[in-house]
Amino acid sequence: MKNIYLFFSLVCLSLNLLASDFAILNSQGKLIHYNFTSGSSVGVTNNPNNYSGSITIPSTVTYNNNVYSVSSIEDYAFQNCTNLSSITIPNSILTIGAYAFKGCSALSSISLPDSLKIINNSTFESCSNLSSVYIPNSVTYIGIYAFSNCSSLSSITLPNSLKHIDDYAFSSCTALNSIIIPNSVTLIDEYAFYFCSNLQHVTLPDSITEITANCFASTNLSSIDIPDNVKSIGNQAFGFCANLRKANLSNVINIDDYAFYYCTTLDSIIFPNTLKRIGYNAFHHCDSIKSVILPNSLTELAESSFSYCHSLEYLSLPSSLTKIKPNTFNYCNNIKYLNIPIGVTEIGENAFSNCFSLDSIFIPSTVQILGNSCFNNCGQLISLTNLALTPQTINSTTFTGVNPNTILKVPCGYDSIYQASPYWSSFTNIQDNQVVS
Repeated sequence: MKNIYLFFSLVCLSLNLLASDFAILNSQGKLIHYNFTSGSSVGVTNNPNNYSGSITIPSTVTYNNNVYSVSSIEDYAFQNCTNLSSITIPNSILTIGAYAFKGCSALSSISLPDSLKIINNSTFESCSNLSSVYIPNSVTYIGIYAFSNCSSLSSITLPNSLKHIDDYAFSSCTALNSIIIPNSVTLIDEYAFYFCSNLQHVTLPDSITEITANCFASTNLSSIDIPDNVKSIGNQAFGFCANLRKANLSNVINIDDYAFYYCTTLDSIIFPNTLKRIGYNAFHHCDSIKSVILPNSLTELAESSFSYCHSLEYLSLPSSLTKIKPNTFNYCNNIKYLNIPIGVTEIGENAFSNCFSLDSIFIPSTVQILGNSCFNNCGQLISLTNLALTPQTINSTTFTGVNPNTILKVPCGYDSIYQASPYWSSFTNIQDNQVVS
């Protein structure tokens, strides 16, 4: 019985989609279907036989001796009309429904009326031949998936009336090369320009306060200037931007997880004095970064935040940190000198593991915990300074691969204590020549 009920429900839904209140030939002799929307207005609805060729929508229609204003294009009206090549929309149209032109793969250009305020969800999604769109200076909102997968759309001018670009609005517009987002825009939502794989230039407005998750992930950007009012860069916002070389972070406070994940050519980045948090894997596999200077405003450096930054040579950590979390700089195999700042109490598991080029490490007296394998495979280490008056509890993995002949410098008079401490005693060259203030 359930299957029969589902079948009839689907049939009724299909009939509703195909039904219209009336149909009239337009000036071209094309049959256009309409539904009543009010006492004096009608909306264009879908044609059971699909619309094709060039269509002109009239501003008014006469039916049963009554004149009606054509004020809307309804949801799904032209969806999957794959032979629709062009459409003329009059200024009487106030709304265009969701999915109205989705999948119109032959539609190459469209001019939207000045009366329009909203471009609805998926309105032009997968119009794969659409290369040109005029958006009037009346539109305030571009909906979810509105132009997603319009793979021929190479340029678009956004109006100064626009306030909100919703999720996935221009995602997978693979021909889009550049975009200027006007200062009227206050929100660019998640995935808005995701996988615009040819997008090289973006001008962001001063009016936004965040770069949302995946907003520009997998694009072809070479540089990005973050506006001064932006405080947060969201999860994977610029992830997999393989050609991104320069990022100006302005006044950013938070860099979220995966924000610049696999930006493999990123080689120029300055961290602002406003920065408080860098998230998990935020700069993972940014293989071209050579220098990282973190500001004293930073209080949280999440796990794996700079792991696999193979070219990183110079690292300056701030005194504001209390913990260096697991895997933070794992496989940063070109760092040569490491100075742990006073105030850090814990170095996490694998934090500097596989930093093959490290030849000098300084650990202040404030460090109480050294995690498993935190300096594993630092095989080039020549000098290790540890100012802890009570040697930290370590195990066989902490310094695996470190030459036992590495010079271990400890506080004056504490050499015997280190020689008697498990695993610290593995160092054969302990020198007690360090003054602890």
